[in-house]
Amino acid sequence: MQKISYVDDVSRGRLTSGLEVFLCFTIPFFFIIPTQSNTQVNDFPSGESLAGIIEEARLANFQGNIDLLYDALCRCNEAGFLRGMVEVRLVIANYYGALPDYDSAEHFLDEALELALESNDQSMLADVYDGFAEYEMNQSQYLQAYRYIDNAYLTALNADDPRMQMWALMRKGRLFGIIGDYQRSDSIARRALKIASNLGDLTPIRQIHLDLLENRTAIGDFDGALSAFKSMESLITDLSDVRNRTNFLPQSLQVKAYALNMCQMYDSALVCLEWSERLLNQIDNNEWLLVVNRIEMATSYFYLGDYKQTRFLLDLVSGKAEIFDPQLKLEALWLYYELEKALGNTDQAYRYLQEYQSLNDSESFKISEILETIKLDARTAIDRLVSEQQNLDENQQWKEKRILLILGVLGLLLILTIGIYHFYMIRNQMRLLRGKEQQIDSFRVNVHNLEQQTVVDKVKLSVNEIENLHLLDKINKLRELDLNSEPVTARKLKEVLHDIDTFGKDWSSFKRSFELIHSNFLDELKKRHSNLTENGLRHCAYVKLGLTNREVANMLGVNPATVKIARYRVNRRINPSGGTLTDYLKQIN
Repeated sequence: MQKISYVDDVSRGRLTSGLEVFLCFTIPFFFIIPTQSNTQVNDFPSGESLAGIIEEARLANFQGNIDLLYDALCRCNEAGFLRGMVEVRLVIANYYGALPDYDSAEHFLDEALELALESNDQSMLADVYDGFAEYEMNQSQYLQAYRYIDNAYLTALNADDPRMQMWALMRKGRLFGIIGDYQRSDSIARRALKIASNLGDLTPIRQIHLDLLENRTAIGDFDGALSAFKSMESLITDLSDVRNRTNFLPQSLQVKAYALNMCQMYDSALVCLEWSERLLNQIDNNEWLLVVNRIEMATSYFYLGDYKQTRFLLDLVSGKAEIFDPQLKLEALWLYYELEKALGNTDQAYRYLQEYQSLNDSESFKISEILETIKLDARTAIDRLVSEQQNLDENQQWKEKRILLILGVLGLLLILTIGIYHFYMIRNQMRLLRGKEQQIDSFRVNVHNLEQQTVVDKVKLSVNEIENLHLLDKINKLRELDLNSEPVTARKLKEVLHDIDTFGKDWSSFKRSFELIHSNFLDELKKRHSNLTENGLRHCAYVKLGLTNREVANMLGVNPATVKIARYRVNRRINPSGGTLTDYLKQIN
């Protein structure tokens, strides 16, 4: 069973355990646009503050109210507050990214970038880079997102802005989660958590706890995930906070439901998912989370045996999953495959499996590409340091060489670590692929056996029909006898006796039916035992079909003892070593 990815406000993706990848992104990172340490809080003429308007914009984004977003943007433009003009544009870009309407999102991001560059404010520029990273991750463009994240973090370092450093670290932790390095993802998330604790900001603290919770499910530690949910429950169950009601609590319930499903607690999982569904139905702009919720609900109903409800939920999200993220499409395809297989629709199940494998291979290629990019960036960083070393004064050369040597060793260690990880990922994917191929081969063998058994049943049915027709014919002839006409009666009786003697001797129709099942059996048997008569071959065919002596006797119109003697003679002619005639004939295909 593949695991569904869950996403937070800053587009958190999760891989499945094993291959299994399974990436997925986000409803907007609305609230992640931080209030910087140097944010202006000047009052507007009406007494409003810049921080207050930005907070209103974030809450409007959670509620999916685009009118309030544009109203906040107009108020910032009229007051000339540059930071507000940039941050509200980023919030609007995230709103459109969640629809998804990438053209509109890109338009507002470009405007925010122009304003940030004009301001020469490094914190504001880091904010915009983070917005572009979100935009690229929503479209599964992980390479571009990786570079924007690095730019955001370096810019935040130059600006000495710990808040933006925290958000860049959180996003980088998610990116490592996407490529399956959960240990590194946890390590980076805890670095971000330390900064968030120092700042006393509850929003990123809740977000990081949700990231760590999702990582527990990603590595298959479902008991640990349930324990993590319990420890963070007090942070997310205050429904007076719109962030909890529209984002943190629904996503946390979905992660918990996934862990419960994996622990085979399907009824409990449905309780969590129904609660999440009720919360999501109270707000707009939440289509992505509804798709995730319904796919997980379909999973619960499938394992509870309610296939009708499973298909209804899958059909409900069909087409929508692919719009938001290919990973959701993968989850839906796999569940369709399991459903059709459970219903015995082998051809349909195989079609879904092929479509799943094709899309999964494409997503795996993207993961490999970002791994290669990380290696390349490590080498590029080393080359850049070497180039800078050449411009240093001679008095600093030895000191710089030592630094470069250390960095070179660290870079090589990083490349080696990523290479080993990449090797094990590929090997694991190949093993899973071989397992799926074996399943397909097993399905084909089962289908072939069923087809063969069907033909056998048809042949036996044909034999019985032929027997019944001959018996009816004999009965009709007996009815025609005139008991007062002895010469005619004698002749009629002779005809009936002749029919009884010759019934089954012309076995051309039976032979044609038999060869539909065992096309080369009679030729192979004749080749091995040329001394067999046509009658002997015929009895071997009856044995191969599993017909009893009585069934053969009825068909031939003879006594069962006669059939038994005939089989004994065939057995003596063939003389199978160490076994019965039946066992010997079974070995001939």
